Amino acid sequence: MMKSANDIPYSYLLDLFRKGEPMIDETTFYFMEESPGDSHIIGYLGYGSQPVADKPYWAGYCDHENGFTANTADELFEAPIYGGKSLKDRWKDVYIWTIGPMEPKEFIQMFREKYPIEPFS
Repeated sequence: MMKSANDIPYSYLLDLFRKGEPMIDETTFYFMEESPGDSHIIGYLGYGSQPVADKPYWAGYCDHENGFTANTADELFEAPIYGGKSLKDRWKDVYIWTIGPMEPKEFIQMFREKYPIEPFS
């Protein structure tokens, strides 16, 4: 089981992105060797399975001059765009700052019935 530096299972966040949960847009994180101000942003442009862009999954301009877009959540999480490594490769060093507009614990609590974390823990 891969967990982030603040214990968020990789498969849990990936599953939220695969499902296209609207509340995940502008999810922020940093790598443990960085300060919290050095954030990275990923998101999904759509509503459930209805994307509003050709490549609805994205990583912010802070990581690429023109940003990065992907067709699928898996492509976004596996793209080697963070110092030549993917989010998946660096997951143990990732600190999830927010899931959408909320702190991870708040998000998990609010959506515990819709997206239970237990199967991923």
